[in-house]
Order: sequence, then C-alpha cells, then structure tokens
Amino acid sequence: MEILLTKENEIKKKAFTLNLKSVQKDGLVLRIHHTNENCQKLRFLHTCFNESGNLIASSDNNGNIFLINIPGCKFWGLPPVNSCSFLRFSSFRACEILVGLKSNEILIVNFELGLITGKLVGHSSVPNNITFSRCVNCLTSSETEAIIWDLQNNSKLKILALEGDSLLRYVAFIPCSNRILGCYMEGMINIWDSSTFQVLRILPASIWNNMDIRNIAFSSDGSIMVLSSTSPNLAVYSLKTWKIMKFVNLPEYIKSVRSLKFINLDNITKSVLAILSGDGFFSFFDIFENIIISELKAPHEIVRFDQVDQCVFISCVLCSGNIEIYDMTLYVEKPVKTTALTKKKLKLRLQQKTPPKKLEELKDELDDALNIEKLRSILKEYGEYPEAYRTMIWEQLLQLPYNNSVYDGIIKSKVQTTFKNLDREYPIENRSFKSLKSLLNNLVTWCGFFANVQYLPVFVYPFVKVFQNRPIVCFEAVATILLNWCQYWFEYFPLPPINILAIIENMFLELDPQLLSHIHEYGITSKQYAWPLLESAFSEVLTSQCWFVFWDHLLTNEPSFLLCAVVGYNIIQRNFLLNIKEPREFEIFYHKQNPLHIKRFIAKCYSIMEKTKWEIHPRKYLNMFKKLDKGVYPVFHGYPKVIIENETQKLNDLKKELHDIDLEEAKLILDKKRQIDKILDSDLENIEKKRLFEMKKACNERLQDQQIKAKQHLQRLTKLRKKFDDHQAKILKYSKSDLLRKRMIATDMLCSEIETNERTDEYQTEKAETLLLKHYSELMKHKMHIEVLLNEESSSIDEPRLHETIRREHRKILREIKKILHSPDAEMKIRQYNIVSSVLAMDDLIKKVESALAKELSSEYLDLNKSESCIRNLQLQTETEELEAEVSNLLNALSKSRIEESKSKLSTGYSTNTKSSLIYGKDKYQICASQSTDHDKTASCPMLSAKKNSASSISTQSYPSSVRITTKNVMESKKKVRRRKTVPTNKFVRFVNSRSKTTV
Repeated sequence: MEILLTKENEIKKKAFTLNLKSVQKDGLVLRIHHTNENCQKLRFLHTCFNESGNLIASSDNNGNIFLINIPGCKFWGLPPVNSCSFLRFSSFRACEILVGLKSNEILIVNFELGLITGKLVGHSSVPNNITFSRCVNCLTSSETEAIIWDLQNNSKLKILALEGDSLLRYVAFIPCSNRILGCYMEGMINIWDSSTFQVLRILPASIWNNMDIRNIAFSSDGSIMVLSSTSPNLAVYSLKTWKIMKFVNLPEYIKSVRSLKFINLDNITKSVLAILSGDGFFSFFDIFENIIISELKAPHEIVRFDQVDQCVFISCVLCSGNIEIYDMTLYVEKPVKTTALTKKKLKLRLQQKTPPKKLEELKDELDDALNIEKLRSILKEYGEYPEAYRTMIWEQLLQLPYNNSVYDGIIKSKVQTTFKNLDREYPIENRSFKSLKSLLNNLVTWCGFFANVQYLPVFVYPFVKVFQNRPIVCFEAVATILLNWCQYWFEYFPLPPINILAIIENMFLELDPQLLSHIHEYGITSKQYAWPLLESAFSEVLTSQCWFVFWDHLLTNEPSFLLCAVVGYNIIQRNFLLNIKEPREFEIFYHKQNPLHIKRFIAKCYSIMEKTKWEIHPRKYLNMFKKLDKGVYPVFHGYPKVIIENETQKLNDLKKELHDIDLEEAKLILDKKRQIDKILDSDLENIEKKRLFEMKKACNERLQDQQIKAKQHLQRLTKLRKKFDDHQAKILKYSKSDLLRKRMIATDMLCSEIETNERTDEYQTEKAETLLLKHYSELMKHKMHIEVLLNEESSSIDEPRLHETIRREHRKILREIKKILHSPDAEMKIRQYNIVSSVLAMDDLIKKVESALAKELSSEYLDLNKSESCIRNLQLQTETEELEAEVSNLLNALSKSRIEESKSKLSTGYSTNTKSSLIYGKDKYQICASQSTDHDKTASCPMLSAKKNSASSISTQSYPSSVRITTKNVMESKKKVRRRKTVPTNKFVRFVNSRSKTTV
C-alpha cells in the first residue's frame, strides 16, 4: 500500500485504507513514500514506534515529521524542524516525541497539538541516541558526552564528559535494572549505578578478543548482552554472571553487521536476534541454537529499522527513501525441522567443490541469461533492473575482465597520494571515504593525468557506493565508463569539452530553440546548463533511486545516450526553466535535486536519440562501446599529452618556485621576527633597567622613610622607658613601705597575741591557784572534822582492809596514768588529768577513810585503847602526805610545761606571723577545752561532788608541812611569770568560747 504524504501547516489528520487480509507473502503490511508539491520524492531518514506499537513517527531529509496511526488508519504531519539526528517517543508522556537536531539541541514536541513543549540544551556535539530509565529520566549521548535529564523540569542531572581523544560508541540504560552501560571507541565498557553514579564494573576489550564494537543489543530482561563489530562475528555476554557465554560466527554470505536487536513477541522465544547485515537484509538468528530461522529481503537495501517489545510489526527505512512495515510473525516462527550448522558440516560444505565442467556450464548459463538483448527486454518491460541483481547486471553490461594480477600491480606501485584536501571538500562517512580515496589513487596510478581532474571525485563517488565491497570491480567499471562514456572530455583540458558541448547545443537548438534562446538571454551557455550534469554524472540532480534507474538505461545503450540525456533533462524541466529570471538561479538549478518524473525523463532520452538527425547526432562523433582487454589495462590517451605534460612540468616548477618563495618568505619572516625580537628585547632590557632604577630609587626612599620612622620610634621608646623606670621606682618604693608597714602590723598583732596568751595563762594560773586553795581549805575542814570525830569516839579500824583498799586505788590511778601516756593525745590528756586525777585520788582516799572510820565506830572493838588508834592515825597521815606530795609534783610539772610553751612561742613569733595566731588559738582552745572538760567532769559526775563534800569531814591535822610547801612553790612560779611580762594598758583579750571583749 502506498500513501502520498503532504506537508501540512496545521494538525489535520488524514485517513487511509489498510487491508490486512491482502498482506503479501513476504509480510509487507504498509509502504510509505513522500512526494512534495512538485512531485519530487523526498527520502525518509528515521523511523520509530511508540511503546504500544500503534504509532509510527518518521522524518525526511527536509526536517518534516509525520505520524501514522496503523490501527486508526490515519496520518498527519508536524511543523518542520531542522534536519534531525534521531526520533524517539517519550516514555514519560505518551503524547510527546523527542527529536534530536544537528544543531546539538533536543526538542520535545507534543504530536497531538503540534507544539514544542520543551528543549534539552547542553550537548557540544550532535546527539545520536536516547534511552529511557524506569523513572522520569532519559539519557542522551553523542560521541563526546552523555547527559542524564530529568523530564519533569527538563534539567540536567549528570554529565558524563570525556577527556582527550576518547569517544563514546554507545551509552544506554540497561533494561530492567538501575544501571548505565557506556562503550568507548577502544572497546572498553564501563557500567555505572544510575543513582550514585559509581563505577560498578569495568569490562576490558580483551574479554571479547579486542573486538571493534559497533553494535550492542540487550535482551528484554537485561540479562544477556550481544556485541558485534563490522565483521560477521558476535559475542554473547551474561550480565548476571559477568562472563562471556560464547562467540558466534555468522554464515559466510553475511559479510558484515550493521545493526542488532532482540525480538520479544508473545509465544516466541526470547533468544531470537534480528541482524541487519551490511548488504541490507534481515537475518533472524537464534543465539542458543546457532541457527538462522529466516531472512527478510526488501526490494531495496534496508538502512535502519525499529521494533518494540510485544509488537508484531517492524519498520524499515530503505536506501530508496521509502519506509516499509512488515509483519514479523512470518519470520520469527521456527520451522518444524531445523538442524544446527556445526563446524564439521560447515567444513564439509566448504571442502565440497564444484567440478570444472559444471562450473563452465553455470557460466555459460549465466552469460546466456544476462545477454544484452534479454537485458534490454527486461529493462523495456520493467523500466529498471532488479535491485538485488543490479551490480551483477552492470558487471555483465560493462564486460569487466577482472584482471586481478594487473590490479595488484597497480596497488603495489602507488607512489603518491592525490587529492590531499579530499576530506575537507567532501565530508562523507568514513568507510565510503576510504573506498573513494583508494579508487582515486588507483586511477592516478593507472593514468597520472587524472590527478589534475578536480571533478573526478564527484563523478566516481556514486560508483563507489555501488561497488563498495569490491574494489577491483569498482576500478574496472569506472575505467570502462571513462573510456566509453567520457570520450573527448579531456581533449581541451583544463577547459570543458568544447566539441561535446557543441554537439549538445546543436541538438538542443534543433529540438527546443525557444527554451535555448530563453536560457541564452540570461548569459547561460552550455558550460552552465550541460557541463555540470556531465561532470557529476547526474548524481547532483537525481535522487539515488532515480540515478540507479537512469544508469540502468545508460549502461544498456551506446555512449551517445549520455549526451541525449543532457538535452532531455533540460527539455523535461522546460516549465521550470522558463520561470527562472536570474542567472544565479540557473546555476543553483543545475547543482541540486529537482522534482523529476524518471519514466518521462527516460522516455524523452530515447525519443531524442531516435529523432535526432544524423548530421548532429552524437553517434556520428563518438565511438561505440569498447570493453577492457583481458590481462592488461589500456593506456589512456584522451587528453593533450604534450600540453598537459608541459603544463604539469610548469606547474611543478611553479610549485617548486612557490615552495622556494614560501621558504624564503618564511625565512624572511623569521629574520624579521628575530630582528623585531632583538629590538623588543633591547627595548625590554631598557624598560627593565628603567624599572629597576625606579625600583631602587623607590626602595631607597622607602628605606629613608623607614629609618626616619625608626628614629622617631626609638625616641618614643626611650621616653617610654624613662617613664616606665620612674613609675617602677615609685612602685618599688611604695611596695617596700607597704611591706614594712605590713610587717610592723604583723609584729604588733603577734605581740598583742602573745600578751593575750600571757594574760590567759596568768588567769588560768590564778584560777587553778584559787581552786587549789579552796580545795586545801576544804581538806583542812575535813581534817578538823575527822579529828573531832576521832576525839569523840574511838573505834577500832580494820587496818589490813584499809591498806588493801588504798593500794588498789593507787594501782587504778597508775593504770589510768599509763593509759593516758600511751594514747595518741597523751600530752593533751596529761594536761587534763593532772589536776583531776590527784583530786579524785584524794577524794577516793578521803571516802575510804570515812568508810573505815564509820566501820570502826560501828564495830564491836570500841574498847580498844587509844594507843592503837594513834598508830593507825599516824599511818594514815603518812599516806595522805605522800598523796599530797604527788599532787604538788603534778602541779609543778604543769606550770613548767606552760612556761616552756610560752618561751617557744615567743622565739617563733616573728617567723610564723599569721600561723602563730592560729596555732595559739588552737592551744587556747585545747586549754580551755581541758578546763571545760575538768569543769564538765566535776559537774557531770555527782559522785565527784559528793566525794568533795564528804571529804570535808576528814581531819587534816597531819598534813600541814606538805601543803605549805606546795603553796609556796606555786606562789614562787607565779611571781617569776609576773616579773617577765609587761602589761600594756587598754589591751583586749579575746576568749575562745565567747565573742565579747573584756578590757583589762
């Protein structure tokens, strides 16, 4: 089915009819071609399906985008854009399509409204691929970088930029995973995590034997990756185990691989791989069973294709510019009986050779089938030769000799490289460029004259595309065409072929003089309307498909058909030429493709060749076809050899002179540059000297300023030092006086404390003396009372028991004294118990005496005589005197210890300062505590008070001497202390247990 698509300014959908029942045996569902208003055919370049497989988007070489709804049988066009580099439906929004432009931008187009809803700007080179993740992100890539975009706000998320000479071959999201795969030109592959952008794996090219990777295909679940190069070899790699699974060698008739894609349909195994070969046909290959299930061959070579999962259709862009849609179910279903092609079977097939007789018979049959007459009948009936057999037919028409040995000699004898700026003048794809350059070098080696023909690359390039994979056939075909269809072209070189152009003008004048006169009115000659068509072999004005049809007829006929075709092209474009009013438009017309009906044009050429008179017919001037000889290539003489050689020599001389002139000019420029550099250097030296002098001067001035400032600072510093010294002297003087004042105050305080201590000691001594005197008086009273009792009543006393009791009490006193001496605070306790112990002992003795006397009074021995009682009284008197002596000794020891303590405090008073007061405070507290404890003990023990009261009844007549001695000693010690002290007036004494001060 054919659809005529026209460009629409508005979104206006058109309907078409589609009858799926009439699907052809080859599975062809739909054929699409594009013709503009002038009936000129435009070529489609890109095509793609949406995710559901219901919509097809396509773009042509003029930037027109069309969408076709297959189930709805409708199509419509979008506003044109610049030539695009890819098309892809958005997986984020179902109504949008992304268009990559050659201006490095990516457009987001709403195909329902025909509006551009966004742009992705950021690539520095032309983007060539796009893939989508499982979320809202997409990844676009070019040769130099890859960019991840957020389609919600059309912003960049991450840029993968390359450094140096590295180039990207392929970058895409791996299906059903969160990973990105990037392949470099060197064959190395990196795998990143798309969320963290960390490198997960680096796969070196050695894994797949340093294969030059050109194509990568993933299975639908992302577990298997298939890689291929231009050669017919595949590498199957597992992305789960990260290991190579196997290498696959495709059959020999598949010369190269152009593209790969896994096919995933319902009820179809997922191991089917669609392989687009370099010859432009599909092979559906099972990678697990190593078999080719089927093949799909279109009428023309397939350039690109697209297919989505779960879609039964596959869209193919043909080299003719058409788009054909096929049903794949006819191709991917496996046959019932299939056998894998093993290496042994392949080897056996290769070893089987056709017998010589059968080979000759096949050649004869082929020559008979490709007879010129039969070919002419085929051409007359169908208008063109079959696409699949065109190159074979052309070889037969040109009768090529296939001189392999001679061709090898031409290749080996190449001595120079011609057309050095060929890549700049003709920017074509790399593979075709290599073939073109090789062909031109071979032609120049065959005949050096062709190195001067500047239009030769334009003339031979279409034949390079036809015979690209067979260099010897290409060379012999071009050589045959130059010898036959380019007769007399180089007769007046470097001028155009005047004789040939004259023949064309004579024919033109006879057939359409009105058109020729219109062309001449604007100064257009045969050099403008005929020669551009010849030097480009009609490749600039015809589309590729039309060019193939035209050369089918041209090679089938005699060489004069080419000149008739020049006249026929002008006449067939008569209406268009009559409307041209400017010379510039004429020149453009003969160098671009114009709308042309190829069948009418061919018919017109045949009509001109038949109706032209013999007098002006090109057949009269041109030779008939002559093929190349077997085993040798002829010498080309169709150019002015002497003139060309002379001119070549002159040109070489001129080139040499120009080279010498360039060398001299370069030398002069270098000398001039050196002189200028010297002058500049001298100027720079002078400038530097001036700058150095100025710098030195500035430095000296700064030094002088600094010296002046330093002097000023020194003066200020000396003044400050004087002030500081004076202030420091004042501070020292004040500190000395303050220190002396503090020392005097401390000394006064120490003296006052000493005096206070002395007064306290005197007070304590007087108090103890008073207590002793009081106690002595009480003892005397008791003594007198006892004497009275003794006088009144005489009784018997149990002397043994009394002595025993006294000894026991005495031992108790000794034990208590020993315990006090061995205790940690013995010294303190001795001071406390000195007086108390003696008093208690005396009280105990008095009590015992009283108890003994009471017993004596109440005993039955009242009748004893007075002598015995006197004896006993004398014994008691002696014991009482001993006790009094011990008490006096203890008092003497106490007074001596206090005097020594006061002396030591006087000697250490000036050195201790404040510590002496604290220590003395502690001693006062201890003394007062001892006194208070004595007082408390007497107050808290009623037994003691009772003993003291009861002792008053004892007679003390027998102790007068000891008591007088003790009193005398105490009085003497008191007088000694009074002589040493000087009591100041109005001094204050602080008591430890009270906060009030008492004036003494």
